[in-house]
Amino acid sequence: MIHLAKVSRIDISIDLANPVNELVDVVSIVMNSFPGRQEEILQQLDLKIGEALAEIKRSKAKAKE
Repeated sequence: MIHLAKVSRIDISIDLANPVNELVDVVSIVMNSFPGRQEEILQQLDLKIGEALAEIKRSKAKAKE
């Protein structure tokens, strides 16, 4: 039986001139590393993105006051 190495860390470089596509690529890499957990990971990511967007909206609202 052949034992495959377990990947526990991935080092990446991101082109900050193209943030959306770079983040999509990173999410795809992570998703492929966790078969069967994609929905859970995306739900947690959705929650964190929603929290970040809400904070941006709160900050904009405070700046208008």
